[in-house]
Amino acid sequence: MRSAPTMRRSLVALMLITLMLSLSLASAASSTVDVKSEGRITVEALGLETAETNPLGDHLLIAGADGFVRIISANSPTDASTAVELQHSNTNTLRDITWHPAGNTALIAGDSGTVLRYSHEDYALTTVSGTGALESSDISAIDWRLNGDYAYLGSASGVIYRYSSSEGFTLLDMSANSAVSAIECHEQLQLCLATTLSDGIAIIDRDHDVSWLGSSGDTWVDVDCPDVDLNECVAIASGRRISAIILNEQTPASTSIESPVIVGELGGEFVSISIMDDHTVIIEMAPFALIKFEMDGQKAYQVLEHATVSEASSTLAGTSLVATWGDDDTHGFMISSDGTVSSFAPPAVEDDVLMFKAIGVMVMIAVPGTILGLIYMNSKTLQGWYHGRRNAKREAKKQAELDEIKAQKVAERAAKNKK
Repeated sequence: MRSAPTMRRSLVALMLITLMLSLSLASAASSTVDVKSEGRITVEALGLETAETNPLGDHLLIAGADGFVRIISANSPTDASTAVELQHSNTNTLRDITWHPAGNTALIAGDSGTVLRYSHEDYALTTVSGTGALESSDISAIDWRLNGDYAYLGSASGVIYRYSSSEGFTLLDMSANSAVSAIECHEQLQLCLATTLSDGIAIIDRDHDVSWLGSSGDTWVDVDCPDVDLNECVAIASGRRISAIILNEQTPASTSIESPVIVGELGGEFVSISIMDDHTVIIEMAPFALIKFEMDGQKAYQVLEHATVSEASSTLAGTSLVATWGDDDTHGFMISSDGTVSSFAPPAVEDDVLMFKAIGVMVMIAVPGTILGLIYMNSKTLQGWYHGRRNAKREAKKQAELDEIKAQKVAERAAKNKK
């Protein structure tokens, strides 16, 4: 007869084997979507630096090296019949785009103090007057604030400017010594954030006052405010660090930077942030990969890993992501620096995959059953316990049958007595 410790060891072994089977069957590529290259928007490779969807979400303005600017459809980005290449004489590299909140115009900024205005009504692209005040600075970031009365610009040398159509360009702050990597204005609060590569994060209040929030030890690369109903933004830094920024509208200088979430199990680096239609935060990575970040709970999830991209297209895997747009983290488009557009969607479930899953389920059922059978066959205690329960059930069934017969006889006698 097996001892109790022996039985416990057998049951533990059974549970471990079952767990290992579960893990082996559940393990798969961490990507939650498949990717497909849709081709380049031009025959020749481009040097794109920036892309931004308009407020309606139906068009995408893209820009980059040699002054290239084009407006394309957000729903059919590779359709040449819906694209318009915008002509102008400036050949400087264009670094960032901001659509006016009204959605009719956009500002495009770049090297050597370049600032262009795009009109969506007639596809006109013109140079904004007064850029001499920028002193030929390489403008690396630009964004309109809430009501579209002022835009803020940041340069590669760390200088922050403001712009309005009535006042032109005005110097605001020159405290930083490193490049302003991004500027983002909240869509509900009169507050804007500016990230830098080695001087921390600055906040700009409604009166254009600039306050530095610290965290200069991080190399901040982008910032975005995904939800108008939250007083929170999210910033990313090198080392795969993600931090929530809690805005303080009453005392902007007291705005806090939360401790970072460090996504350590992945390779590569964060490049930029995109916001999908459902306010999902998507982080683009180099090499080509996507991360989803949930503001609620401060959790990051792999959406698309580089291995999945490499399997789909080695050429696509070698490109650098510029922007992502779409409905949510399951359906959308991406554009790379060379002008390649790719789409992503949940993997298609094929018959052979279903068959594999069915076999897996049968294995999960059959193997533990086999192990239980082997344990039972080698345990006198289990056999005795089983036979005892079976005999007890048989006796109980017999007794129930006898009781039923007696009850019927009593009922028959009672019926005869009444007669």
